[in-house]
Amino acid sequence: MPLRAFKQTVRGAATRRLLLDSTTQCLVERGFGGASTTAICGQAGLTAGALFGQFPSKSALLVEVAADLVWQAAAQVEAAFHDLPPALSDALVRVFENLTQVWQTPILKALTELWTAARTDPDLARALLTANASDRAMLAELNRGLLATGAPGAATPALAQLIMYAVSGRTVLDNASRAAGVDLQVDDVLALQETLATMGAALDRGFD
Repeated sequence: MPLRAFKQTVRGAATRRLLLDSTTQCLVERGFGGASTTAICGQAGLTAGALFGQFPSKSALLVEVAADLVWQAAAQVEAAFHDLPPALSDALVRVFENLTQVWQTPILKALTELWTAARTDPDLARALLTANASDRAMLAELNRGLLATGAPGAATPALAQLIMYAVSGRTVLDNASRAAGVDLQVDDVLALQETLATMGAALDRGFD
């Protein structure tokens, strides 16, 4: 490849990456409604021409952002399942706590905005579902990690995903509570943790 073409390719990749990151930041700080092309370009320090030179439309940009965020989120979720205590009862509580922190990161906040917007955007919905489908193997692996005590995987085939759904739903409620100026219900979180510990202990006993 000629040097000039190589430099253009490198610059194009850097511009594309900047636009993805700037869109993510706008989603976090402004929400989906505030992530306009003007806001994204302003965040990136680029012109609209630079944006549309990389993406044919805002929808195409959001589709790529969605895939990029799912990939980054998968890495954070996977890390939340590392170095767990040996007892399943303790491991479930640790995973819940770790995932609660993950769901407060910018990546997951931006992804939540996109999932919400996908209700009325078929292209975005398809992009998110396609990217998410590639994580099924990862979810199976995480579930095997939770059951590393030797328990048969068939006993709780979706345990990891169940906890993630609980955390994501709880996070939505927490965010709504903050927006409304309502005190968070800490007792609810403690009750969830206690339920997970009890369930884990029962599964541990059943696997002995």
